[in-house]
Amino acid sequence: MNFLKIFLNWSGRYLEKSSSAKEIHKLIKKMNPVGSFHQLIRLGDDHDGGYVIPDDLKGVKYCFSAGVGNLIKFEEDLLKRYKIKSFLCDFNNVKIPRIANHFDFTQKKIGSYNDNQTTSINNWIDDKVENNKEEFILKIDIEGSEFETLLNLIEKHLQKTRVLIVEFHSLRDLRNKSFYRIFDNVISKLLNYFYIVHLHPNNAGKNIKIHNYNVPDLLEVTFLRKDRVKKNKKYTSVLPLNIDQKNVKNKDDIFLDPIWHN
Repeated sequence: MNFLKIFLNWSGRYLEKSSSAKEIHKLIKKMNPVGSFHQLIRLGDDHDGGYVIPDDLKGVKYCFSAGVGNLIKFEEDLLKRYKIKSFLCDFNNVKIPRIANHFDFTQKKIGSYNDNQTTSINNWIDDKVENNKEEFILKIDIEGSEFETLLNLIEKHLQKTRVLIVEFHSLRDLRNKSFYRIFDNVISKLLNYFYIVHLHPNNAGKNIKIHNYNVPDLLEVTFLRKDRVKKNKKYTSVLPLNIDQKNVKNKDDIFLDPIWHN
């Protein structure tokens, strides 16, 4: 009889199977960014709401932004500088006149199914784009629903996504074997189509020690579709870049250990 399990069950707790140090190391190395031969630029707000992306936007017609809140300068920069039209989706009723005047706004959650309050990522894209020939940017910041959403994203949309920006949440749970497998599956799927070209930890969270590795709880990741990279080269920049900014202005910044980008 396992008295520890009985006690934990009685107290409303349970034992978790943990990911190993080897698995965490393998995942971090898998996520090392590569050089893309495209200059990295920053668009959007200072601090939160700004993103670092490759300056490879010629021919891109649309941006799909899942989860926007009140921060839409990224989409405004795309419109003003590159004439890229943005479709916005957020469950909250974002009442900013600039949205009504310039953008297509859908008040729904992004998920893996469709109902009155939720739309799948695939259904949303298909509803807005008349044909599947146009390339687009896909930006996802949906507070933890990114995992099911990205696993649900179908190949035809992945093939037309030139730049993918994702904020990953709750990476502290990589200690949990089940969560690790989900996250590893997401990253493995995306790396079939994209290279990672930039990483930035969001200082709204903090670094969590998992085995011997510092892992940011919130991590912004920029991907570039593989055919846009002429030759995979070693990433030589030191993170953070001089164009990176703290997400939370009045809070101490957090940084990636060199293993994340060397």
